[in-house]
Amino acid sequence: VAAGMCERFARRADLIAARLHGTEGLAVHRPDAGMFALVDVRATGLSGQDFALSLLDREQVAVMPGESFGSALAGWLRLALTQPDPLIAEACDRIAAHAHRLRAAA
Repeated sequence: VAAGMCERFARRADLIAARLHGTEGLAVHRPDAGMFALVDVRATGLSGQDFALSLLDREQVAVMPGESFGSALAGWLRLALTQPDPLIAEACDRIAAHAHRLRAAA
């Protein structure tokens, strides 16, 4: 394991949880280990696939829809913890803004 990698991933998972906590329509699953966090988007009314595609189109944020990993993760997004903290923070702000717009339109 590269020096400091576990600490960086844990810090970034905390960052995602803090930035998205309280965003209506989103629920963050903070990983105990690993390089991905999961976000439940089912309350937005979109599938993970549809949320991910509209997020890319409207906010230029790329995430992996949970459906890519089977039906058990339908309605979830997978966020990588591999980007620098400032990029993750900005992406989370854009994800939250997107979720707000979706909820307002519903």
